[in-house]
Amino acid sequence: MRNLLLTGLLAATLSGCAMMGPPAPVKLRAADSGKTVTLSPKQALTLDLVSNATTGYRWTWANPVNPVLAKAGEPVYTPSQSARDGMVGAGGIETWTFRPTAYGETTLRMEYRRPWGTQTPAEKVLTYTVKVEK
Repeated sequence: MRNLLLTGLLAATLSGCAMMGPPAPVKLRAADSGKTVTLSPKQALTLDLVSNATTGYRWTWANPVNPVLAKAGEPVYTPSQSARDGMVGAGGIETWTFRPTAYGETTLRMEYRRPWGTQTPAEKVLTYTVKVEK
């Protein structure tokens, strides 16, 4: 009887752990530039950055050769409600997602620029310190 009870408790505990899944992503915005965030090894980082594709500007990852983070897919652009309503020149949000690839610390640098304007300074620069810990 005792073994049956212990087996049931163990099964319930394991099934609860399996259902938990990865931790919720850490979400950052431009206003968080300069901050330090800590991720667990399976925790994603998302950046929601105001952007206006009609101007030719877009966000770029300035330091993509990175031993700690990797881009998880391509950024997703979501037009604002004004843009969806047909307002010319209205912007939206670019959402970037990153995943840890190793333990350690890195600086995530994002630049708002025109892709063809690599010889001119970026319009905006954002930096975040990211730590991936066990």
